[in-house]
Amino acid sequence: MSHTIVVSHYRENLDWLWTLPDDITKVIIYHKGNRLDLIPKNHPMVEVHTLPNIGREGHTILYHILANYKHWQTSVKNNDNDDKKIDRVTFVQGNPLEHSPYLINLFRVVNDWKPAQELGYQFDQSTPPPHVLQHFKNRGSESVLLGIDWNANHYLPSKWTDKGITYLQSKYIKQYHQKGFRVHHKGIIMDFLTRCGAVAICPDLATHDLIPMTYGGQFSVEITQILKRPIRLYQKLVEGLFITKDTQGGLEGYILERCWMLLFTDQNMIQKIIKD
Repeated sequence: MSHTIVVSHYRENLDWLWTLPDDITKVIIYHKGNRLDLIPKNHPMVEVHTLPNIGREGHTILYHILANYKHWQTSVKNNDNDDKKIDRVTFVQGNPLEHSPYLINLFRVVNDWKPAQELGYQFDQSTPPPHVLQHFKNRGSESVLLGIDWNANHYLPSKWTDKGITYLQSKYIKQYHQKGFRVHHKGIIMDFLTRCGAVAICPDLATHDLIPMTYGGQFSVEITQILKRPIRLYQKLVEGLFITKDTQGGLEGYILERCWMLLFTDQNMIQKIIKD
C-alpha cells in the first residue's frame, strides 16, 4: 500500500512534516501562497506543485482527484482483488494540527483507519464547545466523526449551535434570494449539492437525515472509495465551487468542506454512525 499526503498550503509553517512516520510514501504540497521558502528543503518525501490561489482547500482536493483519477483506475485494475495494495491519500491543510492536535499519533495507527477516515475534530480550541470535546475525550477517541443535518447544524455526538454556521446559513440564503432563487427546503448543503448537479449524478447522497462531517476538510480515503464516484461528480463539484464567480470559492467553499465524508463513506457505514 502506498500512502500519499496531500497538503493544501498557503503560508503556514510546515515543520510538522519532519515528524511524520517513515511509512508515508509521499507528501505532495500544493502551494498557493507565493512563499516557497516556507517549504522544508531536502525533505525526502516532499513533492511541490504551485497552483493559483483559488478555491481554498476544496479546489486543491478536487484538483488532485481529477489529476489522478484515470491513473488510479489503472492502478486498481492492475491490483484487482489484492486488498493489501489498496492505496490511500490523506488530505490536510497547511497547519493540520489546528484542526487535529493528535494527527501525528493518528498517522502511527493508519492500519486501523477506515476506508474513509475522519481526521479533523475541531475548528479551533473553542469549537466545538468544551462539553462536546469532552464527550470525545471520555470515549478515548483521537479521531472524531461529527453528524450534521442538511443545513449544517450539529447533532452528533450532541446538538449544539455554531454561531459561525448560523452566519453561513444567513449569508447563503441571502445570496440566492437576492438573485430571485429559493434555497432547498432541507438546507444549504442540500442546496449546494443539488445546484451543482451532484445529487443528479449520485442520488444516494440525498438519502440520509444526518450526514458525517470532519473539520477543516481533513480526511483520509482509499482510492477505491474515490473511484466509486464517477469523475463527472468531481467535475461538477468544481463547477459548484465557483458557481458565484468568486475565485476563492465563496460560501460554497465552506459548504464543500462539510461534504467530504458524505462523498466517501459507504452508505451502510453512514447508517451505522447515525444509529450509534
